[in-house]
Amino acid sequence: MRNQAVGAAARLGLTALLCLGAAGAGQAAGKVRTAVMHDFDEGGAGFRFSDGSFVKPGQDAELYQGMDLMFDLPHGLGTNNAEVWPFFRGKGGIVDVGPKALAAVKEAPAAGYVPGLKPDGIVQGHTYCVRTADGEHYAKLHVVKFDREKETLEFSWQYQPRPTTVFE
Repeated sequence: MRNQAVGAAARLGLTALLCLGAAGAGQAAGKVRTAVMHDFDEGGAGFRFSDGSFVKPGQDAELYQGMDLMFDLPHGLGTNNAEVWPFFRGKGGIVDVGPKALAAVKEAPAAGYVPGLKPDGIVQGHTYCVRTADGEHYAKLHVVKFDREKETLEFSWQYQPRPTTVFE
């Protein structure tokens, strides 16, 4: 069953590597997980931190509101913010906190967020804080691998389910 689900996700251009399966509702808050995003043009999906899922909106503009990140080359990594794409109405933002381990980032910065990053701003080994679409929750992600040729972004991440900048 798990292999069928992984195969189906691969056919859609999506992969979520989270321990031995996909992250989902009911998993422990604050747990560090890993995900791989494929270029939006290939998989047509964005990422939502609250449940660790890939959101595939298709032609439904309302479903775009359910994603926090969109990886789209040659543009880069965008958050749910109208400055990134008109379909977005969120208050998302992202800030580079440097070449730090994910565990070393205990709190998201209060300022410095931008709507998106150009590909040159996506640096392997750097950690980023993300203000999610609702503008009240935060996640942090560490770039494990950014492959421009394969158009994939692998990252470890942690979501703070409470509306605070402090990671637990």
